Amino acid sequence: MGIINFLFGKQIKKISNNLAEKIANIHITNYRNQMKARYSGYSGSGYGGYSGINSGAKWPYGLSAPGSGIAIDHYSTRQNVRAATHDSTVCRGMMNRYADTIADVGMKRESTPDVTILGITPEEGEKWAENTDRRFSLWANSKKQHRSGQYTFNQSQHLYAGWMFRDNDIFTRFYYSRLKGLINPLQFEFIEPNQIRGDAYTTSCYQDVGNYDGIIKNPDGTEKAYKVWIQVPGEAYQYKDVEVPAVGAKSKKRMMLHGFKPEYAGQTRGFSPFAAALQEFEDITDFKESVIRKAISHSSVVMGVENDQMAPSNPFENIGSAVPAGPIVTDTGTEFATTTETAVDRVTYCPIPEATFDTPGAAGIFNLQKGDKLKFYENRATAETFDSFVTSFTSYLSASQGMPVEMLLMKFNQNYSASRATMLIFWRIAMIYREEMAADYLNPTFEAWLGEEIAAGRITAPGWSDPILRAAWLAGNWIGSPMPQIDPFRAAKANEINVKMGLTTMDRESRNLNGSSGKANRAKLKKEYEELPEFPFAKTGGGA
Repeated sequence: MGIINFLFGKQIKKISNNLAEKIANIHITNYRNQMKARYSGYSGSGYGGYSGINSGAKWPYGLSAPGSGIAIDHYSTRQNVRAATHDSTVCRGMMNRYADTIADVGMKRESTPDVTILGITPEEGEKWAENTDRRFSLWANSKKQHRSGQYTFNQSQHLYAGWMFRDNDIFTRFYYSRLKGLINPLQFEFIEPNQIRGDAYTTSCYQDVGNYDGIIKNPDGTEKAYKVWIQVPGEAYQYKDVEVPAVGAKSKKRMMLHGFKPEYAGQTRGFSPFAAALQEFEDITDFKESVIRKAISHSSVVMGVENDQMAPSNPFENIGSAVPAGPIVTDTGTEFATTTETAVDRVTYCPIPEATFDTPGAAGIFNLQKGDKLKFYENRATAETFDSFVTSFTSYLSASQGMPVEMLLMKFNQNYSASRATMLIFWRIAMIYREEMAADYLNPTFEAWLGEEIAAGRITAPGWSDPILRAAWLAGNWIGSPMPQIDPFRAAKANEINVKMGLTTMDRESRNLNGSSGKANRAKLKKEYEELPEFPFAKTGGGA
């Protein structure tokens, strides 16, 4: 009887969960309908949920009219941008170029604890920083620290940098595991933005849209918890909401990160900066495809038979007299049938396989008669102006996203100064996004990792519980791959001058050049110099 009650109770629970799921979906559907009804006065363009009053949306309605507003459906925008990264090579190129430049193989931690506030000597601070950064590097290069073991923390930075432009709405989940073999209890995982249940809208006129974005907030507006939609373990097609706190109630540890770059005050969910260019991505893709297809068709059919003396409907008419009539053997699949046809029938209806254009190069022209002539079709494909038009169009498109077209196409001119100026402009923009990623992802992750190291007694940081002292211990930078050098010799001379003037350090330049440690380089060079009987420039200091 107890077993029956248990099973019956389990079934009731399952039915209850299914009912709750249906109710939740009904609420979400009703909410979407309410939003659509509320913004029915907006003329939507269909590109990412943009809409404007007075038909002020993008094509085919034209640019925004005076007094128009914008309502951005974050879900629709996100999905449309994701489709663009697959359909548009320009969109995907921008996303990859930003990710490559911002993250590359992952930025490395350079701790610089504030020794003045901490009351320690510079030597003690340098020793602490070196030990801490070495330990963090081991953690950042271990796939075991990723919850599902797919990539390292350094590798994840490239994903994060790309998602800043594709989604601009990134959720990171922290786990504190006791599994054996972990370098540190901290593990991380990314949460799909669509799993954060709720509808998110951003308006340019700050209208109250009853916005529920799946994020629970404190009275001061800070994020308190997140409604995460997950599959029930072991249950097919069974899902439920799990409320994940931003900070653990008892442990006070960080549990979730939410990073995005807002465009409007009061915005709570991010939307891609590519959303403003979705129409242009589609237009340039359609244009390129049409030109390519036109060029292919013109290269396949380049000429035809023209005859001013005969009807063009049958160019082989009245040419069968030269072919004797006779029996025609036909294979019907089961037997051979023999019939007698006229010569004209044979020439008219027998196919000529050589005259097909299915395969390039497999074409032939036969049986030209008196009066026939070959007429070559004029190539109207715009191949000659294709490159200049695409480059010109793409330059405006890439400029709207803060990227010089030379960086997008990875094609520079022969002028050194102009090419370097282009790279410097883009590099400054990339540095802005590096700071964004450091603030939303890298710094909180490092702080969570360091807290676990201190708790385990592997690193000491006196006064860690004090906010000011904690900030002093956490002071540091993230050093990424340097800007590529067009002329390495000129760059090396500039670095030498900057070091002599005290504008930078050899350690910093070593890290900028190839990610190595200047201190370790000097120690190894000193040993290598001692192994050689003579090393002229080492003694004079010309190259050391």
